[in-house]
Amino acid sequence: MTEIELPKEDDVAGSGSPPPGAPVAGDELPDDDYKVGPGQPPKHSRFKPWHSGNPKGRPKGSLNLATIVKKAGNKKIKVKEGGRDRTVALMQLSVEQQWRKAGQGNIQSAKFMFDQVGKADIVESVAHPQLLIPKLDRDAMRRMAERILRSTEEVSDGPTSNE
Repeated sequence: MTEIELPKEDDVAGSGSPPPGAPVAGDELPDDDYKVGPGQPPKHSRFKPWHSGNPKGRPKGSLNLATIVKKAGNKKIKVKEGGRDRTVALMQLSVEQQWRKAGQGNIQSAKFMFDQVGKADIVESVAHPQLLIPKLDRDAMRRMAERILRSTEEVSDGPTSNE
């Protein structure tokens, strides 16, 4: 039977008994019965019990996906609109384009934007309850969505008597 060298109490993160399922002295198979293979690395190269596999942690200054997306979306670009140049953030420009498509009867854009408004309401109500969309504005948005959906249904049903 082989002996396992347990870390000293000073080396162990925290104190007390080992977590459930942690290897305990005497739990391992004899060396001659152990086979190295997929899912069974050599004993000398395994992580030591109770030691982090990433002791330094995430490097400072590294960005997560949300930060990268926000940074790219806040990038300013120049656009020409109505013969005039203006500088606008990419995120704002894409929102304006989606609303424009929704106003032209694109059902997917309308659904997407109204879903986004609903999600933004939830986030704002949790973060800033005073920023909720007033009931009159919410009702106006609902009526506008219904009008867009009705107009697209009329178009998909075929020509009306006015055409």
